[in-house]
Amino acid sequence: MQEVQGYCQDCCAGAEALHAASVVMRDFRSPNVLTRNGAEGKYVIVDLEFAGPNKYPWTLDWLHGWDDHTLNQEGQYDTFSDMYQIGKLIEGLPFWRSNVRPPALMSFVNGLKSKRLSASEALQHIWITGHC
Repeated sequence: MQEVQGYCQDCCAGAEALHAASVVMRDFRSPNVLTRNGAEGKYVIVDLEFAGPNKYPWTLDWLHGWDDHTLNQEGQYDTFSDMYQIGKLIEGLPFWRSNVRPPALMSFVNGLKSKRLSASEALQHIWITGHC
Protein backbone atom coordinates (compact mmCIF):
# COMPACT_ATOMS: atom_id res chain seq x y z
CA MET A 1 0.00 0.00 0.00
CA GLN A 2 2.97 2.32 0.48
CA GLU A 3 3.53 2.34 -3.28
CA VAL A 4 -0.11 3.29 -3.87
CA GLN A 5 0.17 6.01 -1.23
CA GLY A 6 3.23 7.45 -3.00
CA TYR A 7 1.44 7.32 -6.35
CA CYS A 8 -1.52 9.24 -4.89
CA GLN A 9 0.76 11.77 -3.24
CA ASP A 10 2.77 12.42 -6.38
CA CYS A 11 -0.36 12.82 -8.54
CA CYS A 12 -1.79 15.32 -6.05
CA ALA A 13 1.52 17.17 -5.75
CA GLY A 14 1.67 17.49 -9.53
CA ALA A 15 -1.90 18.74 -9.59
CA GLU A 16 -1.13 21.21 -6.80
CA ALA A 17 1.78 22.67 -8.77
CA LEU A 18 -0.33 23.05 -11.90
CA HIS A 19 -3.28 24.48 -10.00
CA ALA A 20 -1.02 27.05 -8.30
CA ALA A 21 -0.34 28.38 -11.80
CA SER A 22 -4.10 28.32 -12.64
CA VAL A 23 -3.52 25.40 -15.02
CA VAL A 24 -5.42 22.12 -15.13
CA MET A 25 -4.08 18.82 -16.51
CA ARG A 26 -7.34 17.54 -18.05
CA ASP A 27 -5.81 14.15 -18.87
CA PHE A 28 -5.01 12.31 -15.63
CA ARG A 29 -4.69 8.72 -16.84
CA SER A 30 -2.22 5.98 -15.97
CA PRO A 31 -0.22 6.38 -19.22
CA ASN A 32 0.41 9.99 -18.19
CA VAL A 33 1.86 9.17 -14.77
CA LEU A 34 5.32 7.63 -15.07
CA THR A 35 8.00 6.46 -12.68
CA ARG A 36 10.64 9.18 -12.45
CA ASN A 37 14.15 8.09 -13.45
CA GLY A 38 13.30 4.52 -12.52
CA ALA A 39 13.06 5.56 -8.87
CA GLU A 40 10.60 3.33 -7.05
CA GLY A 41 7.77 5.30 -5.50
CA LYS A 42 8.47 8.53 -7.35
CA TYR A 43 6.06 9.51 -10.09
CA VAL A 44 5.82 12.41 -12.51
CA ILE A 45 2.96 13.70 -14.65
CA VAL A 46 3.73 13.70 -18.37
CA ASP A 47 1.92 14.59 -21.59
CA LEU A 48 0.51 18.02 -20.87
CA GLU A 49 -0.92 18.26 -24.39
CA PHE A 50 -4.40 19.03 -23.07
CA ALA A 51 -3.35 21.16 -20.10
CA GLY A 52 -4.82 24.62 -20.07
CA PRO A 53 -6.42 27.42 -18.11
CA ASN A 54 -8.61 26.61 -15.13
CA LYS A 55 -12.38 26.96 -15.71
CA TYR A 56 -12.05 27.38 -19.45
CA PRO A 57 -15.29 26.28 -21.15
CA TRP A 58 -14.74 22.91 -22.83
CA THR A 59 -16.32 22.82 -26.30
CA LEU A 60 -14.42 19.91 -27.86
CA ASP A 61 -15.11 16.18 -27.60
CA TRP A 62 -14.54 14.74 -24.15
CA LEU A 63 -11.16 13.17 -23.51
CA HIS A 64 -10.68 9.48 -22.80
CA GLY A 65 -11.96 8.63 -19.32
CA TRP A 66 -14.22 11.64 -18.89
CA ASP A 67 -17.81 11.06 -17.81
CA ASP A 68 -20.89 13.06 -16.85
CA HIS A 69 -19.23 14.15 -13.58
CA THR A 70 -15.96 15.44 -15.02
CA LEU A 71 -17.00 18.98 -15.97
CA ASN A 72 -18.51 21.39 -13.45
CA GLN A 73 -22.11 22.59 -13.68
CA GLU A 74 -21.08 25.40 -16.03
CA GLY A 75 -19.53 22.91 -18.47
CA GLN A 76 -16.01 23.92 -17.48
CA TYR A 77 -13.06 21.74 -16.61
CA ASP A 78 -11.71 23.07 -13.31
CA THR A 79 -9.23 22.06 -10.61
CA PHE A 80 -11.82 19.82 -8.96
CA SER A 81 -12.26 18.06 -12.31
CA ASP A 82 -8.56 17.14 -12.13
CA MET A 83 -9.04 15.79 -8.61
CA TYR A 84 -12.09 13.80 -9.74
CA GLN A 85 -10.04 12.29 -12.56
CA ILE A 86 -7.27 11.38 -10.09
CA GLY A 87 -9.89 9.54 -8.02
CA LYS A 88 -10.99 7.63 -11.12
CA LEU A 89 -7.34 6.95 -11.98
CA ILE A 90 -6.77 5.39 -8.56
CA GLU A 91 -9.85 3.20 -8.96
CA GLY A 92 -8.41 1.96 -12.25
CA LEU A 93 -5.13 0.76 -10.75
CA PRO A 94 -4.72 -3.05 -10.57
CA PHE A 95 -4.67 -3.15 -6.74
CA TRP A 96 -8.21 -1.68 -6.67
CA ARG A 97 -9.66 -4.99 -7.82
CA SER A 98 -8.55 -6.58 -4.57
CA ASN A 99 -10.72 -6.31 -1.50
CA VAL A 100 -7.90 -4.75 0.52
CA ARG A 101 -8.78 -1.08 0.65
CA PRO A 102 -7.98 0.70 3.91
CA PRO A 103 -10.72 3.04 5.20
CA ALA A 104 -8.37 6.04 4.85
CA LEU A 105 -7.87 5.23 1.16
CA MET A 106 -11.62 4.90 0.63
CA SER A 107 -12.16 8.26 2.34
CA PHE A 108 -9.44 9.80 0.16
CA VAL A 109 -10.89 8.51 -3.12
CA ASN A 110 -14.43 9.45 -2.08
CA GLY A 111 -13.21 12.98 -1.29
CA LEU A 112 -11.58 13.25 -4.70
CA LYS A 113 -14.53 11.86 -6.62
CA SER A 114 -17.06 13.99 -4.76
CA LYS A 115 -14.94 17.05 -5.62
CA ARG A 116 -14.60 17.96 -1.95
CA LEU A 117 -10.77 17.92 -1.89
CA SER A 118 -8.51 20.42 -3.60
CA ALA A 119 -4.99 19.24 -4.42
CA SER A 120 -3.65 20.99 -1.31
CA GLU A 121 -6.34 19.45 0.88
CA ALA A 122 -5.72 16.02 -0.64
CA LEU A 123 -2.04 16.29 0.33
CA GLN A 124 -3.14 16.87 3.95
CA HIS A 125 -5.51 13.88 3.98
CA ILE A 126 -4.79 11.09 6.47
CA TRP A 127 -4.22 8.64 3.58
CA ILE A 128 -1.25 10.75 2.44
CA THR A 129 0.10 11.98 5.77
CA GLY A 130 -0.64 8.92 7.90
CA HIS A 131 -1.67 11.26 10.75
CA CYS A 132 -4.99 10.92 12.55
